[in-house]
Amino acid sequence: MNSSSENTARQTEKFYREFIRQNEAGICRIEFDEPIPGDLSVDEQIKFFNRTGFIAECNNSFSNYSQLICDENLNGKRIPEIQKYWELVSGQNIRAFFASNYQLNDFVTQLIAETADVKYFSNSLTGIPENGKLVCVWATVRDITVYKKTEQASVKSEKYWQQGQKIEALGRLAGGIAHDFNNFLAVMVLHNDLLNLQLPANSPLRHRTDEMKTATNNAAAMIRQLLAIGRKQTIHPQPVELNKIIDEFSKILPSVITENIKVKTNLGADSGVCFVDQNRLIQAFISLVVNAKEAMPKGGILTIETANVILDRSNVRHQSQPEGSFVQITIADNGIGMDSITLESAFEPFFSTKKSAKGVGLGLATVYGFVKQSKGFIWVESELNCGTTFKIQFPRIDQPKPEENPVSAEND
Repeated sequence: MNSSSENTARQTEKFYREFIRQNEAGICRIEFDEPIPGDLSVDEQIKFFNRTGFIAECNNSFSNYSQLICDENLNGKRIPEIQKYWELVSGQNIRAFFASNYQLNDFVTQLIAETADVKYFSNSLTGIPENGKLVCVWATVRDITVYKKTEQASVKSEKYWQQGQKIEALGRLAGGIAHDFNNFLAVMVLHNDLLNLQLPANSPLRHRTDEMKTATNNAAAMIRQLLAIGRKQTIHPQPVELNKIIDEFSKILPSVITENIKVKTNLGADSGVCFVDQNRLIQAFISLVVNAKEAMPKGGILTIETANVILDRSNVRHQSQPEGSFVQITIADNGIGMDSITLESAFEPFFSTKKSAKGVGLGLATVYGFVKQSKGFIWVESELNCGTTFKIQFPRIDQPKPEENPVSAEND
């Protein structure tokens, strides 16, 4: 090779090294004590890979990614030593690599850092064969955590939006039916009252009209629930401090729960002022606490919390939710929890896991309708055997004081 060719080769090698060194992606080269014969079975090649492979070279980005996993420098480590750290060279991924003729692109791995934060990576493995033998494997790693979490948040937001739209439609239907049925019921009540006036005091038919009166009262109560679901109920909101409402609710709480349920309260200092109907809110609390009690038949812990929260576009839970200052109420239990199917339908009118004789499934739907009518937002989180948490947020109508330090709401 003449001098000019040697200079060109050295310059190319320099550019190649500099490209790898400065690349944003983590790049490493895996070599073997001896090349892997390509005519071996996939299982035999995997054994060969695990027994003789080692990291021959890696750039700074790869080393930085390694620091997220362990304190050791993985450069020079043999495959068995790094398998406990990297899904990149785990059995499933390596099998797919050998089964796909030494090329595996854009497969996602994840790890949980020491901070408990989940990191996501997009990876590729490219094998370099020579004379029918695999001589090395190039691996690239890109951190896609931001993209992945944004995607997950978007999917979750879309799911909540679709669920909200379904509940909205059911609520409008229930409210419309309640409005029309209320007119029919008024006629029934009127004629029943007129019949009562015409009957003698000792008439044997009076027990019939009394039964009809009881039935119409029950129907009227259900209509009020349906109107609440459809956000057509009459409410009387006024500025109130939610902490004070919870203090009032605490006075009747012992009559709602059982003795084997322990109550823990954690009310945020200087919880803000919201514009809500105090009586309706207490009724909502009762519905949520009754659900919690039924989820803890053998007893448990009921937690009630309040906090001032600040929402921006990065942490709002619902697409229609505005940014700003809210007061958040959390009611949680450590009971039996809900499966995913039950969780998705929790706020739907007439959905109930109880036997028909014990409920018609309007409790949570009524709570949902009241919260939305009050310009608030509500959601539920639950897992089987892990309890259930309801969170309600009402817009705060007073301005936060300068010394206050409200927390940001969780972006669940």
